[in-house]
Amino acid sequence: MKTVGGLILLWLAIGIILFCVVAAVCGGELTITAQSFPPGQELKPGVAVLICVEGLKTGQQAIWHYDKQEGDVVLPIGEYHLFAGTAAGPRTFVVQVPSDGADPFAMETFQYGVKDDPEPDPHPTPDEVSWAIIIEERSDRTKLPIQQRFVFESEKLRKLLPGDRFRVKDDDVQEAEYARFIEPARKIGLPALFLADEKGAIVFSGPLPATVEATAELLRKYGRE
Repeated sequence: MKTVGGLILLWLAIGIILFCVVAAVCGGELTITAQSFPPGQELKPGVAVLICVEGLKTGQQAIWHYDKQEGDVVLPIGEYHLFAGTAAGPRTFVVQVPSDGADPFAMETFQYGVKDDPEPDPHPTPDEVSWAIIIEERSDRTKLPIQQRFVFESEKLRKLLPGDRFRVKDDDVQEAEYARFIEPARKIGLPALFLADEKGAIVFSGPLPATVEATAELLRKYGRE
């Protein structure tokens, strides 16, 4: 407990210093930047990352959302966040500013190290889902609810379908293997989700669920725990 407490206190001390240093730097259009601390390091497990939102006006209050993974620690410091984790993979941070009408927001996804590709199951259960394909209109992704946007980059879902079997494709994809999904997806309404078994037979098709957990529950229903 002393080690954990000491680490948190150390991060807090660093964060306070960073807050003073970066306060004069951030400004302009609403965007999120991510850089290592100290600067110049590769973003990977064990390295601290300073998350800064630029473009907040005086008096605006930012609301942060992020798809937290097991082993992640996020330390809020005013309008900034200090992040570190133990698992490799993408991380997504979203900042939202409540206002009249549409809330301004910014999203940033950064790669936090490269994870080893797991070995695919050599003997998958024939009747369980083996592939998930999302067909979207990429230019419309920013119009979706924030929680639904997390589905596209979710590490949790990719753990349920290892071996690059969770795929996201635009509806103008030219790859022949995805052609059979395009028209059904447009009829369902984009973004649409398809689940297929090992032989490629579609076992589910429908609108993309609204959250990561709802999508994970659907995968569990078809045997992915």
